[in-house]
Amino acid sequence: MSDRRKRRIRAIGAGIGVGAAVTSALFVLALIGLSGATTHADNNPPWVKTLRNSLAQRGFDWIDIDVADRVATVSGQAPDVDSLQYGFDAAEQALGREPEVSLVVDATHLEGGPAGVGAALQALGAAPDLAACQQAFTATLDGRSINFTPGSAALDGDNRRLLDTLAGVALRCHAFRVEIAGHTDLSGSAQRNQMLSEARAGTVRDYLVGKGVMEGSLTAAGYGSTRPVDLARTPEADARNRRIEFTVAAI
Repeated sequence: MSDRRKRRIRAIGAGIGVGAAVTSALFVLALIGLSGATTHADNNPPWVKTLRNSLAQRGFDWIDIDVADRVATVSGQAPDVDSLQYGFDAAEQALGREPEVSLVVDATHLEGGPAGVGAALQALGAAPDLAACQQAFTATLDGRSINFTPGSAALDGDNRRLLDTLAGVALRCHAFRVEIAGHTDLSGSAQRNQMLSEARAGTVRDYLVGKGVMEGSLTAAGYGSTRPVDLARTPEADARNRRIEFTVAAI
């Protein structure tokens, strides 16, 4: 083979090598571009994005949804009261049809208003420690109370969103034991108050178990009127003393 022909073959080979390198580089850049195109990177199941888009098309573009441990947290800042109510209801109804979701928690809030009942749960990490779990229970109940029919252990009024949030915290904090403590006000007999506080704590425990919390991780205890937070004999003090508290402990 002549030297001229050898030089031509080497030139063609070099051209092919350069072309392949350029093509490979362009392919890598394309992959980088595609991977960077995601605007909402998260660990949610693929159907969550579809549900978000569906809600946005219905006018609830402010709603976000995150799913972990079979608990769906609906969050976002609503522009007005109607949007707040209808938006969460629409999301809850849609999530109720998803087999991967067993509990829906409301972390939505009104623009300029207080944080939603599920805000503390939303802030919990994937594997919270004991202190974080205790803070989540305390923050969830701050300024809120689980209401019962007077003199009874039957739940009174709409406690569902609060109790569902507490169930969500318990599910996220499954590595710990949780005591549910019932307390009464100072009126009535000590024996009656003891029985009532135990029954109310048991009602809350049963609700959480019904939402998927392991029964073995929950303890229901009643303390009657022995641990008041306010010794005044006023209706306001009585309301503060009638309460359910959650205490987290290591197993």
